Amino acid sequence: MSLVRVTAVDPAGRQWSVWIAHPDAGGGSDLIPFPEIPAGALAAGTWKVRAEAWQSLSPVGITENDFILEDLARLLVTYARSAEVDFTIQ
Repeated sequence: MSLVRVTAVDPAGRQWSVWIAHPDAGGGSDLIPFPEIPAGALAAGTWKVRAEAWQSLSPVGITENDFILEDLARLLVTYARSAEVDFTIQ
C-alpha cells in the first residue's frame, strides 16, 4: 500500500495538496484530480507541482480505507519525492 501527496504551489506561495491512498505500490501513471479551485484563486504565472509517495507495510486485513496518517511512520518502508515541475497558468 502507498500514500501519495501531490502539491501545487502558486507564485504567491499558496499551496494545495491532495492525498491519495493507493492500494498497490506498482509503478506507472495515475490521474489525480484536484478539486475545483474557486474563480480568482488561480494566480497567473508559474506554478510548481511535485509528488511524494510513501510505501508502507500492509498488515493483514488493512486496506487503503483503514489507513490513518499515524500509521505512516510506524509502517514506512520507503519514500520518494519527484522533482518540481513548472506549469504556466495564464
